[in-house]
Amino acid sequence: MRFPLTLKVSLWLLLNLLLLALIGGCWLLRTGGDNGISWHALVAGPSGRSVQALAEVTTSELRFLPRGTWDATLERVAKENDVQIAFYGRNLFEPMGGDVGELPESVRDRLTTLRRSALAATGGAPGADRGPADLGGPPGRDRPPGRDGPPPAPPRPAEAQDQRLLFHTGEPSAYWVVVSLGGPGRPRDFFVIRVPSLWRLLALLDLDILLWLALAAVVCSIL
Repeated sequence: MRFPLTLKVSLWLLLNLLLLALIGGCWLLRTGGDNGISWHALVAGPSGRSVQALAEVTTSELRFLPRGTWDATLERVAKENDVQIAFYGRNLFEPMGGDVGELPESVRDRLTTLRRSALAATGGAPGADRGPADLGGPPGRDRPPGRDGPPPAPPRPAEAQDQRLLFHTGEPSAYWVVVSLGGPGRPRDFFVIRVPSLWRLLALLDLDILLWLALAAVVCSIL
């Protein structure tokens, strides 16, 4: 049985594209570690080091600045990277500096769980960091303010596991990159980056060149 040449070429193109997809999936699996293929995989591996460095450098700068200048500093860094940035302490309803709008409920719940798990894993009391603002509802007159001390020193490499998370929300559509900061046995603070688009996210993670290479591979396959 003879097959038309067009069909043969189309099948070879399909196999080549499947091979490219397989290579991309294997890369995500390798970089994502235990997260597997997920949004978190994009920041869990080497591609997340750029945002880790951004968070560490910025929070190190904040530690030596008066509390009243944090908003201006974070706004400057945000404009340089074309994103929105905020720094959260104990109170996940109101940032200690910067502005990313209101945190989506799914993101806030995950960060609260992460903070309590970190305390429990290091022998701290799971409820030690649980304030009224963490338990539901924005801070009010009777709610204690968030921790107003300086940001923690950047974590050591041995503490860097599960320090970076990536979320995507539909309404409003945005990507949320979170870098968790804090030493063993102390509450976690969060450096939150709100990214407006996927292309800006890839540029922030230094992955835009990989996207161009993928598009070039597809074009070459079609040719």
